[in-house]
This record gives sequence, C-alpha cells and structure tokens, in this order.
Amino acid sequence: NATRTLGDSTEAAALTRDTYERFPNNPLLGPRHDFTLIITNQFCADLRIAGDYAQALSYEKESVERHIEVFGPAHTYTLRAMTNLAVDYRMIGDFVEALRVDEDIVQHWEDVGGTDKRELGARMNVARDLFGLGAYQAGLGVLERWQAELNRRLEVRDRRVLLAGRTLGILQRKAGRHADAARTIRDKHKLTY
Repeated sequence: NATRTLGDSTEAAALTRDTYERFPNNPLLGPRHDFTLIITNQFCADLRIAGDYAQALSYEKESVERHIEVFGPAHTYTLRAMTNLAVDYRMIGDFVEALRVDEDIVQHWEDVGGTDKRELGARMNVARDLFGLGAYQAGLGVLERWQAELNRRLEVRDRRVLLAGRTLGILQRKAGRHADAARTIRDKHKLTY
C-alpha cells in the first residue's frame, strides 16, 4: 500500500502478486484465510491500475464469494470486496451489474441504520452507476437527496465530497441544468486548491 501510494504501482504490483501467490498455498494460511482474502483485494486493485479490468473482475467475483463464506455478507471486509466488484463492473462498462451490487451495499446500510460514512460512498456509487446507464435524472435525484448529508458528515475536501460534487455537476449538465452545473463544478474546483 505504501509503495502504491508513493506512486510506484509496478513495484507494488510485484510485491502484491508475490504475496498473493504464496498465501493460498501456505499451510498456515490457505485460500480462505483472512490475510489471503485481504491480499486478493490488493491484487485486484493492482490489476485495475494496470488496466486489466476483465481479469480483476474475474478474481473479484471469486473473492466476494469467499468473503461471504468466511466473514458473512455484512462484514466490513465483505462490503469492501463488494464495492471493489462494483468498481470492476463499472470499469468494463457493465453498469447494470455495478448498480445491482451497489444497491445491495446500500440495502445493508439501510438494514443496520445507515450510521457509517461508507453508506454515503455507496449511495454516491449508485448515482455513478445511474449516470453510466444514462439515467441522469435518477442519478441526480440520488445525489441531491444525499449531498447535504455527505457535506455534513465529511470534511469539505474529503475525496468522496469532491467526487460527489463532480458527479453532481456532470449530471446537472446532462440534465440540461447548465447554470447549476457550472456553479457546482466551479465551487468544487476552488476546493482543490
């Protein structure tokens, strides 16, 4: 993670692949051990960074199944793996499947009372999926319902706030609300400096 964060994605991918290949065959760990499942998430992230979206999707599908078996459907690690699976679907342009997965994640947060900041990220991902499907008004509705809560619960420069603002501006433009879109994008742009 540190190597990747510092910008050396090639070295990070090599380290992750080496670890990923060792853990499933290690007699102390195996394919269903917590550490193996966690490194699988990192391995898939490296595949996405390298642009190998189909391969990441393939591994991520299996990973989500294993996460559900090991941790259960509502565990933090499982929800993270599901979020990554939705990213994979978005990256290959399958917004229908991405929306299905993201809506399952949102449903989880509704079932537990929606007190976690990750709920807001999940709702923003639903809006992004709707945007990808061309359902601009529906995506706009999601963002407009949750934008104030997002701004209230997160720092103004939090990446989720900035991404939601960008998506809001794009959806406003797509919905023909050009003045609103310009204002939204201009306001978020000012926050990045």
